[in-house]
Amino acid sequence: MTAGKEVVLKLYKTDSIDVPIGPPGSRAEFIDFDECIAVIRRQVRIFLIILLVSLCVGGAYLSVAKPFYSADILVLLDEDGDLASERRSESARDWAKIDPMRNSPYILTQMQLFTSNAVLDRVIDSLGLLKDPLFQDSNRSLQESLLNVRTKILIFLGIASDGRVTADADVARESARAGLLSALRVTRIGESSVVRVRYVSTDGDMSARIVNAIGDAYATDLLSARYDATRQTGSWLQAKIGELRQQALDSDMAVQAFRTEHDLLTTTDKETEEDSLISDQQLQELNRSLSAATSDVSYLRAQYDQIKRIVDSGRTDSEVTGTIRNYLSNDLRQRYLDAVRIEADLSRRFGPNHIQAVRERVTIDGYRKLMFEELQRVAQTYLSELTVAEARLANITDRVKKATEVTTLASQDKVQMRELERTAETYRRLYGAFLASYQQALQQQNIPVSRSRVVSSGRPPEAPNYPSKSLIMALFFMIGMIGGGSVAVRRENREKFFRNGAQVQERLGLTFLGTVPAIVKTDATKSLEPNPLLGSQAAFASYVLDNPFSDFAETLRSTKIAIDIAKSRSGAAVIGIVSTAPGEGKSTIAINFAKLLADQGKRVVLIDGDLRNPGATRALAPAATRGLLQALMEEGALQSTLIEDQRTGLKFLPAVIQHRVSHSADLLSSDRMQALLEGMKREVDYIVIDLPPLEALVDARAMEHLIDRFVFVVEWGGISEKAVLQAFDRAPMVIDKCVGAILSKVNMAKAKLYRRPDLLN
Repeated sequence: MTAGKEVVLKLYKTDSIDVPIGPPGSRAEFIDFDECIAVIRRQVRIFLIILLVSLCVGGAYLSVAKPFYSADILVLLDEDGDLASERRSESARDWAKIDPMRNSPYILTQMQLFTSNAVLDRVIDSLGLLKDPLFQDSNRSLQESLLNVRTKILIFLGIASDGRVTADADVARESARAGLLSALRVTRIGESSVVRVRYVSTDGDMSARIVNAIGDAYATDLLSARYDATRQTGSWLQAKIGELRQQALDSDMAVQAFRTEHDLLTTTDKETEEDSLISDQQLQELNRSLSAATSDVSYLRAQYDQIKRIVDSGRTDSEVTGTIRNYLSNDLRQRYLDAVRIEADLSRRFGPNHIQAVRERVTIDGYRKLMFEELQRVAQTYLSELTVAEARLANITDRVKKATEVTTLASQDKVQMRELERTAETYRRLYGAFLASYQQALQQQNIPVSRSRVVSSGRPPEAPNYPSKSLIMALFFMIGMIGGGSVAVRRENREKFFRNGAQVQERLGLTFLGTVPAIVKTDATKSLEPNPLLGSQAAFASYVLDNPFSDFAETLRSTKIAIDIAKSRSGAAVIGIVSTAPGEGKSTIAINFAKLLADQGKRVVLIDGDLRNPGATRALAPAATRGLLQALMEEGALQSTLIEDQRTGLKFLPAVIQHRVSHSADLLSSDRMQALLEGMKREVDYIVIDLPPLEALVDARAMEHLIDRFVFVVEWGGISEKAVLQAFDRAPMVIDKCVGAILSKVNMAKAKLYRRPDLLN
């Protein structure tokens, strides 16, 4: 059940009372099995004919179709999918493996290679198909078979091109390619990396040979592609290596030239084994020399200052450092000490004025003078050494300053030199990498490897794979079912006519009075004596009298009852028999209805009111010379224009047309017509008027106010629903006065097909 809609299986009779089913506001949609069975009964004949024709065509095709044999191979595609897969380790390949579930484009690309010109040409050349008559015959047979229906449809739609070539348009090789393509099918097995290659021909051995050759050609094409790729790669690498070699040399030369130009020569330290600039090494040596010179100057200055103080004080007997003592001769000092000791001893023993003591003091002074002179000489030596050390220190300091300036400039140049060195190193590494790749490419070029392989070879089939009798017959059976069903549905959908009373009630909203069978001339003809007043009547004019127990008579009796029930007042009833279009049988019904009433003892007048096409007059009184027009135009001419039927007592007012009447509607709706009818009402019980059709003229609408009740005639299978409804829209007052509708000219044999079977009974 869908929202707002309910499907109900309708198994009860269609004329039963509709009972709402489902919740309020929902819309029930019925599946009427009665109607479905009725449709099947109506269309089963054409359906079976089309089905039988389709099966006959299938049988005829099987009798003339050539058998075809197919051979298959299974090919496992390379999962790595690149040319570098051969040089990878198994662990390194894991990240590069193709996922078949998410890499369908790769699989589809490989499938297209099987149908490429390169593979097909290898097969043609290896098997010599251009000169193989068996291949040519199989190619022609396949082009004419149902196996190529798909290709033919694509060619017809313009999606594919016709693979067959003509002698004056293409070459034989192109024809052979087209033949291979038309018989070749490449499909993927599930979501795997395995593809099935199938070839179909009229010979099993040839199918196996060709499909195996296709597998070999595919593998060879892959190897050739990889060989060509590695060869092209090697050629490119070789050219690139030469270029990189020259660039590496140029960059090294640029580094050396920059070193020479900016005095950035280097030496290798034996201890650290590191390269350093000579200027940096010189600066380091000068710094060490400067430190040593500074220490020497400080030491010499201290010595000089000390001895200078001693010299300046003039005291040679003061404590002299060990360094100074080293400068005094041991003999002089010993003699000086001995003299001092002797003088002290003499002075103690003999007094300080003793001559010997005085002499010793003179000797001591001499020694002291000598020692002072020696100290002065030492001081002068210290001063000289200090002067030299200071000069050396100044020289080293100046050299350090200059070396520092050189090192500073060299540091700035070293930045540019390092950039040149990095460039040179980059070129050297690129050169090495490309050289290694070139060597690998040479190895791959010598031994190309492909991981794609044929996992199942093709074998000649023991029996033909096509045509399959059961499959072909099932196919044509389905074609017949679909074709027959489509034609049946089309015929049923085009059925817009009235076929039974239920349709009349449902579509027109009128009471269904009954059916009037189509009158066959042999059934209607009886041994009627010619009426002297009416003349020679048509065979159907007295059908209701000759067949009182027929459906025709029963329908007219039902119509009389409906009119009697619908009469709103006593007195004569004016009844109009009307239809949508000419030829629906309203005149026949009007004549027989009037005779039925007259045969029942009623006083009846039948008026032919169709002044354009007086069908009743042609049927009852073709020889009449006066009629309705004369009765309307001439005073007192009514009695002379009425014709009486001696068998029933029916009085008939014909419509005699001498010339075409353009204002028939004005005449039929005039006061004279009203007076004519009022006069008849006083003398008869029923006035039956055969009116013009609603579709062609306005006469019936014009007379609506003069007629009490209408009877609407609908031709069975002859008038469309659209035409009737359009007539209803143009004459609503006429339809309001209708007591019902009669379905006329019914083919009783076919009408059974439009009856709804009662499944419950």
